[in-house]
Order: sequence, then structure tokens, then C-alpha cells
Amino acid sequence: LAQHQIQARDNWIKNDFCGLVGHATGGGKTFTAFSCINQLQKLHERTAVIIACPQLHLIEQWKREIKKYNSGVAESEKPLITRQITCNSDHPNWDRQFEQILYDFNTPALGTNQYITNHIIIFTSHKTLGLPKFTGRIQKIKDAKKLLIVDEVHNISSESSKKTLLPDYDSRLGLSATPYKHLDDEGTAILMDYFHGIVDELDMRKAIWELGILSHYDYFPYYVPLTSDEMDVYRDLTSQIAAVEQKKKKGYKPTKKDGYPYLARSWLVANAENKDRKLEEILSEEFNNRLNLALIYCTSFPSPSALPDSPTQLERVKKILADKGISSDSVTYRDKTGLRLHILDNLAKGHLDVITAVNCLDEGIDVPVVETGIFMASSGNPRQFIQRRGRLLRKSDEREKKHAYIYDILVTAPIPAGNNPEFNLSERKVIAKELLRHKEFAETADNKKDAIKRIKEITGIFKIDFEKLTYDYIRDEMS
Repeated sequence: LAQHQIQARDNWIKNDFCGLVGHATGGGKTFTAFSCINQLQKLHERTAVIIACPQLHLIEQWKREIKKYNSGVAESEKPLITRQITCNSDHPNWDRQFEQILYDFNTPALGTNQYITNHIIIFTSHKTLGLPKFTGRIQKIKDAKKLLIVDEVHNISSESSKKTLLPDYDSRLGLSATPYKHLDDEGTAILMDYFHGIVDELDMRKAIWELGILSHYDYFPYYVPLTSDEMDVYRDLTSQIAAVEQKKKKGYKPTKKDGYPYLARSWLVANAENKDRKLEEILSEEFNNRLNLALIYCTSFPSPSALPDSPTQLERVKKILADKGISSDSVTYRDKTGLRLHILDNLAKGHLDVITAVNCLDEGIDVPVVETGIFMASSGNPRQFIQRRGRLLRKSDEREKKHAYIYDILVTAPIPAGNNPEFNLSERKVIAKELLRHKEFAETADNKKDAIKRIKEITGIFKIDFEKLTYDYIRDEMS
């Protein structure tokens, strides 16, 4: 382990074997967790370790990583695995297998007082973690220290925490690059309370510039305006949102239908028509219509300004790549775990030039060979763009990768001709929310000076204070 991993593990031990580890994506949280398991097992003869991940392909990655870890450390540092089981929808008979393991774990060998099995590791998904048939079996585990490890712990919602974050787990480890839940103080407080606070943090700047555990990168932001039609739809949706917010102040509880304008507005920005043209321009001017070892993040949600049955952005991007002879494949939430891993492996082996992806590749997955990222669509949640940047900055010994390149297409309101154009509040907020990502990425980029110069050109046009630009500034001062 690196020193920062040892420090995180030791802080967790001092915190009574509980805590949140908030390390930058690519900072080695998985290996830190394995060392935590090892230390717990040294103190307890019987342990049950439950490792929960938000997505099924991440479970498979954890299973591969524990083998990799055990092959590279001394025997005394290995997590003991006498039995292992995976409980999720990819393993339909997991409940019966779990019962057999429970029997062996809870039953002494014939004629002795020694249990048949003393250490088990249970891999599961966040969804399965809260199912009664899973929690019921966890509660049957006898005479053992139970450790719950939750990967990407920020995905545990306030509601789901009631079923997943049980008091039965007396040791607890939460892992996330972003342990603070965006615009959710209640959810953050639940995580802080359950895991007994944050025991160690490692931000992106330190990981890149001081420890050198992540790749340096250059950041290239581009700006495209919403079309006049898109801006009309944006204004209409903003009016609908304002009406809901006013009713909420008077005690109104929003319905599911009330959530549509919020979603639709984000889909509109993500799908902005001019992003397609800008992608073609980037491919032509920056890459000479050749691309290799790249991820392109898209959206598959429909734009509220488009005609019914219009192609999604994901479909349009695939066509742009195909027309240029760039080989690609897509990874979406609909794909089975095995297929996702197969597509990622094809990229690593050079059988594909590009993977076009939606949210399912945001978190946890290791694709260290990727050198180039193009962001066609991102939400306003900093967790998403921080996780996506982390996908690109992992170092690759296989290809001696030391540098990455991020191309980020941002949306503005239409900019009219003239030296001093005027914009209303909604138009200024469109770009302010997008520029938060730009500012965050620019601050730790190798080409920080040039990137910040670009953002200041836009903040100047829209009369946005670059130095003050935060979520609080947008909420409190841009009103």
C-alpha cells in the first residue's frame, strides 16, 4: 500500500473500525478496503464481510481485484477467504447458496467445537443489500464480527438507508470520491452518523500534483449556444419550475408529475443540438477524424425540444463516429454485466477506438488505458463530473500512460451580436451552472492558465463573477 492508503486504514482502525474514506477516484480505495479486512481478521477469529456496490459490473471488478491484491502482498497481509458468495440478480440461486454457507458458518464440525467456516466474504449490490431475504440471512450470522463495506456510498439514499444501513454491522467502511451528497444535507448527515464521520480525505489536486498517483491532464472547454427554439423551451420549463417552487414554499408536496420540468430542462441542456456540430469539429480539427482509447459520455434521454421518435444523442454520436470510420460500441444500463466487461476489454485490446457511454460508466469501473474523454452531456451534480474525470486519470502501466485529455462541450444561452449583449436571469443561470464544471476541471489541469482564460471570456459576456462562482453564488446572488 501507498502511504495515503495506510493512513486511511489506520485512521479507520482508530475510529473503532468505522468511517468514510473520501479519496479521489483512482486513489486506491479498493486496496485500502482489503487491508482493512485483513486488520479486522487479525483481531477476530470469525468475520463476515459484506461488500456492496451500486452496479453489477463493479462487483465483478472487486472480485478480480481481491485476487490481484492477494497475489501481490505477504501472506500476513491477505484477507482470509474461506468462503465467498455473490448475491445479486446475476446469480438467481444466491439465496439457496447463502443458506448452505450459513449452515457451515454457524455449525461446528462433528465432534468438535470448531466451526466449519470462520471467514466469509459476501459480494452484493446496493439493491440486494436492502432486500428482506438478504438482511434476514445477515441477521442469522452467529458469533462473528460483521463488516459492511459500501462502495460509492453516496448512492445510498435517505430512504434506502433505512433498509441497508443496519445496526447489525458493527464495523463499517464507506468509500467514495464524493462522500458529501449534493444538495442533500439530510442524506449526508445519515452517512456521517452511520459511518461515524470521515476518517480520511484525498482530493484530486494532491493525488495528481503531490502524490503522482493519477495522470496529469489537459482540459479543453468548448461553448455552444442553445438554439432559439431550445431557449424558448428552456424558458417555459423554468417558468414551470418556478411555479412548483412557489407552491412548495406554501407547504405543497410535489407529485411525480411536478418533477418533469426539472428533468426535462436537464435533458434539454444535455441534448443541445449544436453539441453534435461541435463534436464533428473537434474530431476533424483536433484528431484528424481519428480517435483511439477514448470515452465519449452522452445522454440517452430525449430532448423535450425534439420531435417524437427523434434519435437520441447517443444514437447521433454513434452515427457521427461511424461516418468517420471510427469504430465504437456503447455501454448502457441495459447491458448485462458480462457484455459491459467484454466491450471494455475490446477497447483495452485496441479492437475498438471509442466507447460511447451513459451513466453506468460513471463510477468505480477501471479503464486505465483510456487517454481521451469527450463530455457531450453531464448533469449539474458535481459527483458525476468528478467521477467521470476520475475514469480518465487512472494511470496505466500497460501503455505507460501518464497524461490524459478532456474535451468538454458546455452550453450557453444564444449570444447576440454586439459589444455588450444583455441576458435575463435564466439565460445567465444556464451558463453559470455549466461553468461550475469548467472551473473545477480547469483548476487542476496542466493547461490551467489557458482553460481559465476561456472561462473568463464567457463569464465576462454573461456578467458572472468567476472568483465567486459556486452553487451558493448561483442560488443566493444570481437572483
